[in-house]
Amino acid sequence: PACVLPLNANAGVGSYVSQCIYDTLIHYNSDTKELEPMLATEWEWVDDTHLKMTLRDDVVAYDGSILTASDVLYSVQQGLAGDAPTQWKYVDGNECSAPDDTTFILGLKEAHPTVVNLLASICMLPIIDESSVEANGGYEACLRDPKCSTGAYKFEEWKNGEYIRLVRNEDYWGEAPYYAEITFTFINDSASRAMGLSGGDINVAADLTSADALSITEPNKVTPVATGGCYVIFFNVTNEYLSNATVREAIFKAIDVEALNQVGTTGLSTLASSLMPSSNAYYSAPSSDYDHTVDIEAAKQLLADAGYPDGFELYMPIMAQQQPECEVIQACLLQIGIDLKLEVVELPTYLGATD
Repeated sequence: PACVLPLNANAGVGSYVSQCIYDTLIHYNSDTKELEPMLATEWEWVDDTHLKMTLRDDVVAYDGSILTASDVLYSVQQGLAGDAPTQWKYVDGNECSAPDDTTFILGLKEAHPTVVNLLASICMLPIIDESSVEANGGYEACLRDPKCSTGAYKFEEWKNGEYIRLVRNEDYWGEAPYYAEITFTFINDSASRAMGLSGGDINVAADLTSADALSITEPNKVTPVATGGCYVIFFNVTNEYLSNATVREAIFKAIDVEALNQVGTTGLSTLASSLMPSSNAYYSAPSSDYDHTVDIEAAKQLLADAGYPDGFELYMPIMAQQQPECEVIQACLLQIGIDLKLEVVELPTYLGATD
């Protein structure tokens, strides 16, 4: 693993648990799209490849010790030693150091200005305390029993396949969390999660299907949350037809994204206006003339202008779960003479075809 986490930080319950028990050096405020202090109170580039960070001196670790820069260095070393994600390739372990208890220097192999943003991600660098790790039986032991964190909640118990229980961290350096205890239960089926919420057996149900979310009635409340992701269609511009920008514009005008949204998420998603979701720091609002309106006649004319008045045939490999949405696209393109052949394939074939 790239870091000590009770579960995969990118999936399911693991993501929610990790946000509760771990701190990062920097916090990203998705409302203001600004980076804010967390364990690091300030930071500055010493040069193109060295980022100097000043740390808080009042952070109490799981075992009661005070977190220092050497613990941050230890966290980085664990990340470098693990099955590191792509972003770790920029970090130079030999250039990272802890000159004193509240100063940490992150060394890079080459200039990478946006690494500051990555430090705000729990998936990049959750901070762990070395003495807590050792007191808990070592790094490997903490993979299943992560009592080595500094976050708002402490890991208390994990009963495999049933629940993970957290308790409030009474020594937390920040604002005290509201709940004294949080229990994450494992309910694999979305419909069962929705029923548990409606019946009062659980307080919060996450990752519901659109249909199940719409089945929730008062006094419960469904709150759509920006996931940081965006569904996009990529064109293979080495294709004879798709290499033509006019053809691509015609396809854009033909696809009914409102229908896609209804089929895919029962209308709960927000229509995209960029490759980046609006919650992302790099999001840029589209120009005022950006328009999702379907215009079949204009799309047909564009195809004719491109030299294809009678249309043509395209091929699209898809995963089974994508089929309903892709059939909407297929129906839209058929209106302008493009015959989109869909083929449901297994994941390895899909990844190979879309590489």
